[in-house]
Order: sequence, then structure tokens, then C-alpha cells
Amino acid sequence: MKKTVKRLLVILLSLLTVTGSSGVSVYAEETITLKDELESCEDAETVSEMKSYKETESISETESTEELEKNNREVKNYSETTTANGKEATCQVDVQSVVEAENIEFEESEIVLNDEHSRTFMKVNFTPENVTDTNIEYISSNPDAVIVEGSDIIAVGVGTAVITGKTANGKTATCNVTVEESYPYGTRDGVQYELSGNTAKVVGCVGNLAEYIELVIPESVVFNGKEYVVTSIGDNAFTGYQSLFFMTSIHIPASVVSIGEYIFEMFIGSDDYFCRDLTTMIMDGDAPEVSTDFFVPHTQMSIRPVDKEITISVPYGAKGYDKFPWTNYKVVYREPEQKLSPTENLKAVSAGKQKVKLTWSAVEGAEGYLIYGQKNGQYGYVGMTTKGTVYTDVTALDTDYNFYWVFPYVRDGNGKMLPGGCKKYVYAKGVCPAVTNLKAASGAGQVKLTWKASAGAEGYLIYGKTATGKYEYKGMTTKGTTYVHKSASKTEYNFYWVFPYHKDAKGKMIVGGTPKYVYGKAR
Repeated sequence: MKKTVKRLLVILLSLLTVTGSSGVSVYAEETITLKDELESCEDAETVSEMKSYKETESISETESTEELEKNNREVKNYSETTTANGKEATCQVDVQSVVEAENIEFEESEIVLNDEHSRTFMKVNFTPENVTDTNIEYISSNPDAVIVEGSDIIAVGVGTAVITGKTANGKTATCNVTVEESYPYGTRDGVQYELSGNTAKVVGCVGNLAEYIELVIPESVVFNGKEYVVTSIGDNAFTGYQSLFFMTSIHIPASVVSIGEYIFEMFIGSDDYFCRDLTTMIMDGDAPEVSTDFFVPHTQMSIRPVDKEITISVPYGAKGYDKFPWTNYKVVYREPEQKLSPTENLKAVSAGKQKVKLTWSAVEGAEGYLIYGQKNGQYGYVGMTTKGTVYTDVTALDTDYNFYWVFPYVRDGNGKMLPGGCKKYVYAKGVCPAVTNLKAASGAGQVKLTWKASAGAEGYLIYGKTATGKYEYKGMTTKGTTYVHKSASKTEYNFYWVFPYHKDAKGKMIVGGTPKYVYGKAR
């Protein structure tokens, strides 16, 4: 920072009283006409000559019409005969060093105005603070939206502009200005809205709302043929309306994504009140963002709803209600308005010893499935799954049929299961499934049978017949998936069936299913 240097110039005009200009300030390197300064003094007469002194040493003699250039010389005293009769006056001149701006910045870098010719003062901060020349030249990048008058920015139309401020020595600063449509207001059914663009904000109530026991905020409102989506509720929107004393519930649509602070705060006289009969807030979507709370704190109200006495009714599956301030109140999740579709394409197949495998098509929206069954004439819960559309009952009857129903379900916000339907039941026994890939190969004096193992099988029974013979037991194996019929007919085809089996706790053989027969001849 440059140090300010002061110099004193004294001009003596004897016996002349000066009541006008008695002093002047100039900056180093600046030029003034001293005679003009003197002639501005009241009662001053024509200046005839001018003499200069520095201390006691004469600098030079100058004519009264010549400009005196001020520089960094220490000029202390200056005397001058100004009139013919020798009258004198004094004039003090302060000569200061020039301090230039090193940096400037606007106090605000972002400003939002509306298009109703609003104006804002542009405050500029200089570095250093004692800058000599604080004049700023302002330039708007978009005069159709913003113009500058002096140090005021004035909105003239919707749009954006960059305001640039520039000092005499070329230092600049910028500010982004946005001009939005002005915010008109509209009222529908006693509720006042602030309109902006295509959205509306609830800002208050108008008139007598005593009839509103249940106040419903719509998803949208129409003014002058234009639809506005209701997206927010402003601070203190329902504050101070005695007519809302009897309101028991308020219904807020899913379109509302933000709620201001203390929307239910009332003041009447010196007492504090809230919507005293309010018990329920009905929400249609996820939790909106809330500034603080719906009601002022206990410390600021003599009467306030006790936490948890207000019920917040929210849709099934809605998000965000497990956070403050919603947790201050009783949040109840409603059952889904659309029920789940019933289970379709349900199938049951034997899957091994006391096992039945169930499969079905996925139900949209289901979080899981409940399996119910009937065994030995008793209907009851069998199991559930949340991991797909397959379930295996491992306690199925193997001596009789098991009947099954599968129900899709969702959970509400309180964790309660809400099941859908099931179009039909299916049934199967808990026995070994039929073998697969059964084949017959002709051999010398025999037919060889092979197959793939059946789940849970402890052995296999082989039955067969010839084209003209009778169906009968041919043999069995417990040692794999191969059987050789050594007495097979060479003259006609031999037909074969293979049955897997397992044994129950008493050793009884429980036989499973069989695929289509195969056939072959011995060579």
C-alpha cells in the first residue's frame, strides 16, 4: 500500500477576508490552476502576480495564469500578492499519493431478480481499502435482461446476464444475475398460492376456512387457463388462521417435495396456539424435505401437540419417513391401493424322498411368497421364500398326495405381510422322481438298460413285457443306473419300465414314477 503524503501550500492575502474556498486536495502528478482556486474565494480581486517559496528558498517566479504542477517536492509555504492594495488570503492544499486498486470483488456473486423492474445495489469491495479512485464502469452482457444505472442493476426482462465491473486501472469483477418471471399469487378454495413458472407454492389462507375440517391440497391448480403443479408448502403457511382451529386432517399430494418450517403455528393475542384439532397428516408420496419441524418447539409455545399424538398416514413402501422430523410423530403405512396379482403357472413335481418341488411365475411387486398346503386333510402353513419362484417341501407325504397353494406378498411400513391370491392348487407325492434318459441296447442274448439317477433313489425296480406277453417284474438294482435283462426275447420286442424307490422308516419300499417305456431285442 502506498503511503499518503500530505503537502501544505499557504497563500497569504493581507487584510482580505475569504469565506469561500479555503482549501483544495490534489494527488501527486495532478495539475491544477491555483488562480482558479483563489478566484473562487469570496471577495477575491484580480490576481496580479504570484510568487512561490520553499521554506526561505525561492523556487521560481510564476505568472498567475500559469498552472502549478504538483509533485513530490516538499512545498511548505506559498505567499502571493493578489491585489493592488496588498490584501492577502490563505489557501491550504493537500497533495496526496495515488493508491490504485489491486483487486475488486462484488459482495454478491449470484443475484436473482424478478422481471418487475426490481433493482439491487451493487456493492464492491476494494483491495486495498483506501483506493484513491473508486469509480467503477459497469457492463451488462445482456441488456435485454439486466441494465446498470449508476451502481444499481435493474431487471428489464426474463433471462440471465453477467455484470462486469471495471476500475480505471483495469481490475475486474463479475456477478451472475438471473431474472425470473415475477411471482403472481392466486387463490383456490381458500388456499393462497405463489405461482412461478409451472409450479405453485402454498403460502397461506384467505377468508373463513372454518368449513375445512379436512383440508386437501390438490396436486395442481389452474389460473388463467394455465396449470401449475403444487410442489411446496411455504414457511408458516397455516400460521395465524383462527378459522383452521377445527381442522382435523390435512391431505398433502405426492407432488409436494418440500415443506417450510413451522407450517402449523398460530398466534392469537398473547397466547400461542396450533391447529388444536389436527390429528392426522395424510401423505400421498415419499417424505418431502422439511426445513425444521411442523410445529414450533415446546419452549416457544405454551400449547403444542404432544409428540406421537399426530398420526402421519403414508403410502405403502414410501421412503424417508424414518428420518427427523417424521419420527417425532406416529407414522402409519397404508395398505397398497393395488393388490398383488395372483400366482400363476404353479406346478408341483416329486423331488425325492419326502420332497415335492414347486415352481411358479413371478408376480410383479411381490417381496416374497407364502406356501400353504394340505396334508392328511389338514390345511396349514408350509413355508415361504424371498429368493425366487422355486420352493421345495422337504416334509412332504410319500404315501399320499400333498396339495399346495402359493401366495405372493408385500409388507407395509409396519412390517405386516399383505398377501395376494393363488389361482389354483397343485399336488404331488414326496417320492423319487422318474428316471431320465432311459435307453435299451440289444446284446447277445440280452438287452442292456441304462438311465440317469433319480434324486433320493435307494434303488430301482425294473418291469417289462414282450409284445405278446404279460407285464411283470423283471428285476432290481441298488448298485447304480444299469440293468441287464439276460432272458430277453430274441423273436419279439421286449418293453421296459424303470421305477426308482426309497424306503420309509419301517423299511417299506416307496416307489416313484417312471418315464415312457423303452424296448429292444436280444441278438
